[in-house]
Amino acid sequence: TPHTSLKMAKHLARMAAGMLRLAPLSREQSISFRSAMLASSVTRQSHSRGLGLRGYQHGSYRNLGAVLLSPPRNAGFCSTNKKLLSSSAQSSEDGGQKQEGNATRWLGRLFFAGCGALTMYLGTWQLQRYTWKVELIEKRRHSLEEGFADPPTGKSFADWEIAHYNRIRLKGIYLHDYAMYVGPRSSPSGGAAAYGGGLVSSGKETGYYLVTPFRMSETGQVLLLNRGWVPRSIKDNLPPESLPKEEVSVLIVPRPLEKPGTLVAQNDPASGSWFFIDPEEMGASLGIPFTPPFCEVFEEAGKPTGTYPKHLCAGDLINFHVMPITHLAYSATWYGLSAAIAVGTFYRFR
Repeated sequence: TPHTSLKMAKHLARMAAGMLRLAPLSREQSISFRSAMLASSVTRQSHSRGLGLRGYQHGSYRNLGAVLLSPPRNAGFCSTNKKLLSSSAQSSEDGGQKQEGNATRWLGRLFFAGCGALTMYLGTWQLQRYTWKVELIEKRRHSLEEGFADPPTGKSFADWEIAHYNRIRLKGIYLHDYAMYVGPRSSPSGGAAAYGGGLVSSGKETGYYLVTPFRMSETGQVLLLNRGWVPRSIKDNLPPESLPKEEVSVLIVPRPLEKPGTLVAQNDPASGSWFFIDPEEMGASLGIPFTPPFCEVFEEAGKPTGTYPKHLCAGDLINFHVMPITHLAYSATWYGLSAAIAVGTFYRFR
């Protein structure tokens, strides 16, 4: 109806006015728009004169819609919108990158802070190990420098723990027929080097520790004594003066057992293969119903100088396989690494 067509004309006019506010039309679009509006005016007049709706359906309102829906000849409006959309997208991308950058920065800080804390803890732990070993070495040295002690009254290994690093004078007989060779071992360093006769041979010449049962003359108690180190070349051909059969006087030092490493093979008593000292297994192989005490031979009366077995000296007895100075170097390394991580994290993620 004419009334409906007038409403549509007003609606299209408001749409056109909105588009004009957004962006200017080209010259050709402006001329076409004015022509369509003029034709719209003529159509309204024809409706008022009763000319019918045919002019509306096929006339100027369709021209007006074509003008409004046709793409502009110039790209001003489109380029402006593209710039606005591009600017908005760029701002969103920059904001996302900024948020992502902040998250990455904080994650990096947390990760390297954890690494720095771990290296700081390891440095402190090594420093504590250094202090502990220094104090223990001094305690052992003090015990060795004291006078001779009496042998404990007990017969088992646990009963002799109270006499660790005390010098004890005993008399008795070696049971050479039950001697056991433990090794291979490197030659004792005499306490001058950081490493003594370790569980893994590292010297130029390898050999074995000669562990021999010793029966005390006074009580008849059996001890396991490490007489010292024997080179591999003469293990089966020790001279007679190295194997006394009569009663001898020995100066012994009870001490804790060595702890075998994970790479050390297991003992095989059946075949006589001993890779580390284990008084319980050794006592069982001798038929002793309890764990016999284990001691180091510090001195042996009547033994010619320079002959084997080679006794361990005080430095070999009181020192550790890993000396305190090594722990101090480890501590300095960990602390230095912690400081480097802190400085690098600060400059990288500030």
